[in-house]
Amino acid sequence: MVADALLDMKIAIADDHNLIVNGFMELLAVEMPQASVYTARNKRELLDLLAREPIDILFQDIRFGRYDATEFMQAIRDEFPSMKIVAISAYSERDVVNALVEQGVNGYISKADAGNEILAAIEAVQDGKDYFPPDFLAGGSAWPTEARPVELTGREKEVLDAIIEGKTIRETADELFLSAKTIESYRAALFAKFEVTNVASLVRKAILAGYH
Repeated sequence: MVADALLDMKIAIADDHNLIVNGFMELLAVEMPQASVYTARNKRELLDLLAREPIDILFQDIRFGRYDATEFMQAIRDEFPSMKIVAISAYSERDVVNALVEQGVNGYISKADAGNEILAAIEAVQDGKDYFPPDFLAGGSAWPTEARPVELTGREKEVLDAIIEGKTIRETADELFLSAKTIESYRAALFAKFEVTNVASLVRKAILAGYH
């Protein structure tokens, strides 16, 4: 549980993946029920939010839609110097994180990290400290050592994108000019490659693996 003094803060989550945003919000609803939690799914929403609300902590996706956070983080830091910023990403991306630190980011966590890392980051940065997961500081990867990249064909990537976007089998088939049966075959192949048995698990593992 987060210290009582931190419970009523304002937290923003800037990420364009619903599954990641929902995970953050579910965690904070339990651990920090008095906190005001805001979301931004693109750069324009983020800038509008920051202009409207005095955010205490911003969790910023490094790969934010078509933007790279290094392209605009310095400007946000200059305009909102008291706001704490924690970068989030599917991978450790050490060089990118180091570049963001030079621009004033206060910490980094991986999207694969457990909820306790999110809470630890909140407490640390609000206490004036930088926060990085132990494996990142040790030079390790944000992924378990046994994890391996999932190799997909071009068509499998197209079908995966459609699944992540919430499209049905019929919608995907129409969009890719394929039969529904063919799309079902691609979905089955994706389930096998990501070692999952349902769409929700597939979407989560795909996002954490850096797809979409």
